[in-house]
Order: sequence, then structure tokens, then C-alpha cells
Amino acid sequence: MIFTKILTPTLIGVASIIENKMTIENNEKILESYLIFQLGREQFAAHVSKISSIIQIPTITKIPKAPLFMKGIIQFHGTSIPLIDTRIRFGMPATETNKNTVIIILEIKIGLEMVSIAALVDSVQEVLEINEADIFPLPDLGNKYKSEFILGVLKSDKSFIMLLDLDSIFQFDELEILSNEYSDITEVLSEA
Repeated sequence: MIFTKILTPTLIGVASIIENKMTIENNEKILESYLIFQLGREQFAAHVSKISSIIQIPTITKIPKAPLFMKGIIQFHGTSIPLIDTRIRFGMPATETNKNTVIIILEIKIGLEMVSIAALVDSVQEVLEINEADIFPLPDLGNKYKSEFILGVLKSDKSFIMLLDLDSIFQFDELEILSNEYSDITEVLSEA
């Protein structure tokens, strides 16, 4: 298996790697950079090209009648963006915040446009360079588990890491509706 640990977790260090959005050619093998994050005991990977920033938890404004996974909206660089509890979206118990809990700001495609989403995760682990040849297809999980948003799995030293298709995870009608509603909220907040 060929993947290299670039960085151990510090928000500043991870953020600087993400800013570079690295794809490295090494001995004619293309290595892609993925941010590894934790939800419960499970590890997941998101391609760094989808990640805009990693931030501490700011003030959250609740949205009435929002879906359970929608924690509310947050202010980020002067705009309001929806905050998703990623654990709930994955069918896990709600996130209990602690000193390691962070928000990953994602740039995903909904319909024809790019949208910013804030994803609450238990912790950020590291950034790995992964060779595509080291990504294995997901075994058949039957109908019980939704695997359409998992691109594959990577075997690490201790466990498996699920590589995510972030555009697929966050494709849902509620977000598109809320996207329109929170853009109205953003206008009101910026006028105040």
C-alpha cells in the first residue's frame, strides 16, 4: 500500500495543506490528497479540492422546521451557510461537541451551482496522499446501508477509511430549499 502521512492533526497545519489542494505525481503514480476526519469510531476521507476551510464552532442560528440533520446556519466570511450534523446525516447519533469537534467548510455542487456547506465532524485527523490503485471498491452491503456516496475504501494500519463522494452526500431537496431561504436571511443580516 502506498500512501504517505503528510501531517498530524493541527488545524493550522491542515488548513495550509488544504490551501495547496495538492495532487502530486510521484514516480509516474498520481497521488491525491484527502482530509481524514472522524465520526464516532469511523474514519472518512474527503478530497481536499472540496474543502474550503476548517473552523472552530461559531454561534449557530437555528432554523425553524429544518430537517433534524440541519443544525442551523453559521456566519462564515460575511455569508450565512447551512450547518449539517454529519453524524445524523450518516444515520448516527447526534454530535456531542467537545474540544476536538470542528466544522469543515465544503464546496459542493448542487444542481448546476457550487454551494458552501458547513459539516460538523467529531475531529480532523490528518491529510493523506493516496494512490488511486490503493482504493478498493466497497463490498456489497445489501439494501440496509446507503453506499452511493462512498467512492471506495482504503486500508490503513489500524482500520478502513471510507472515501466519500461529497457531492452525493449532500444532494437533497431540503438543502436546496433551505439554500434559497438562507440566502434571504443573509441579505437581512447584511443589511442590519
